[in-house]
Amino acid sequence: MPEQPRHANRTAGPAEPSRSATAAGYRPRLPPWVPVLRRGPDELQLGTDPATGLILSGVPDRFEELLTLLDGTLTLTDVGALAVAYGIDPDLAVHLVRAIGSAGLLASAAEAIDPPTARIRVRLVGAGMLGLAIATALLGAGITRLDIVDTDPVDPTVYPRPGLATTQADALRLRLRARFRGGSTGPPDRPSPAVQVARHWNKPDQPAPDLTVIATGRAEPDRAIGEDYVRADHPHLYVRPLQAGAVIGPFVLPGRTPCLACLDRVRRDADPAWPGLLAQLCRLSVPVLPLLAAWAASTAVVQIACWAADGEPGTAGCTLESTSTDYQLRVRPWPMHPACGCWWAA
Repeated sequence: MPEQPRHANRTAGPAEPSRSATAAGYRPRLPPWVPVLRRGPDELQLGTDPATGLILSGVPDRFEELLTLLDGTLTLTDVGALAVAYGIDPDLAVHLVRAIGSAGLLASAAEAIDPPTARIRVRLVGAGMLGLAIATALLGAGITRLDIVDTDPVDPTVYPRPGLATTQADALRLRLRARFRGGSTGPPDRPSPAVQVARHWNKPDQPAPDLTVIATGRAEPDRAIGEDYVRADHPHLYVRPLQAGAVIGPFVLPGRTPCLACLDRVRRDADPAWPGLLAQLCRLSVPVLPLLAAWAASTAVVQIACWAADGEPGTAGCTLESTSTDYQLRVRPWPMHPACGCWWAA
């Protein structure tokens, strides 16, 4: 049976205010994606998700109108003064606004409204079809600092007009600069994204990235990349082609979630020939259909946003797969292997 959002009653004790709601100059803002719905004569519902929505009972007349004014320009004192003009008890109005804020449904105008991705620096290893899709999705999601690593010659099927670029990384940087010139990834005051070419996936010639996405376009990525990142306790996410499809994951949080070496050991246990097959797959480039490259890129960016918001991505401990055979989504869980050294950091 579907659940209802939480209830907050006007007769309950004072809502526990959030940290932002008690800050000086707090100016609450009701985001446009939080609908205000009328449930009954004196009952409102904010939001539709049972986990985050809120039901307010004992709501006075015209309070719904007052909520529409919460655009980040009014302090709580202003809210109380306006409440009087609307015929609402000012203390009750402020109490209800605090209850909404404590439920996480209000933002403060003083708080940054950029997505969590805007706060991190990402290194992208691979600038082929997958890398192009991922980089475009990253900048579209608000990433402002991106380092690209790919010394392979330009693939004319990916970059038919590469200009003066001689490597995949150069071609991708030029493509991104042309597309996102002028900070078009977000608000007008956001600076243009800083897109740079790095010399190597482990060379310290750039400011240290917070996260690396490995999308080399090979059937299997070079294992040395992930091994270095595990030793450095550096989070990284794999995105790679699959036969007629693409695979996202694992999202490796060293010492906490399975690394690629764990997956290799699991595969070797099931198939002793896996190490020999792996050596061949690491040299094999595999094209990806644009549709599945777009799916992989958008899904990877959501995983990165979850991590940037201090969550644990769903691909930490599993891979997501889809192929053009049926376009079904397959979730494949992977354990940390007891023989893998990444356990030692746990």
